[in-house]
Amino acid sequence: MLNNRIERREAFLRKALTLYQAMGGSVDDMQAAVKGAASTSAPTIDVAVGDVMYKLAAIGHVADIDIIQAAYNKLDAANLHILDRGKKLLKKQRDQKPAAAMTAK
Repeated sequence: MLNNRIERREAFLRKALTLYQAMGGSVDDMQAAVKGAASTSAPTIDVAVGDVMYKLAAIGHVADIDIIQAAYNKLDAANLHILDRGKKLLKKQRDQKPAAAMTAK
């Protein structure tokens, strides 16, 4: 999933809309914002990323949160999830090896 540009774009939009709601935005306001954004020409990706980072910094300031720490917290949680999945996969593979060896005899 993470290598797919379309899936990344869609996931980002969902997270941005969730943040919008968390800050008190309504569905009607969301629809108006989408129409407004769609009526302007798209910038280059690097400019758009800079714009997003600038707005996130402002949101962090208004909400009195450390956005860098929030990002680290999310990355740590994701890493733990990935490690847990990896451990489960290894255990499953190890459990299957003895069963396969028994049926071969």
